Amino acid sequence: MTAIANDLIELRQRIPSFDISDPFGGSREEYEATAAEIRTALFRLLDKLESERHK
Repeated sequence: MTAIANDLIELRQRIPSFDISDPFGGSREEYEATAAEIRTALFRLLDKLESERHK
């Protein structure tokens, strides 16, 4: 396995899993709820990356 592949595996293990709903074909409210989920997940990811950076 290459160094890049090993780095990707390590990164995948450190980043929390984000399960985002799929609003395809749904109402406007469902799309807005999914947008809120994405925003929350992005902020969680940024917090995680920031904490990893300071280790």
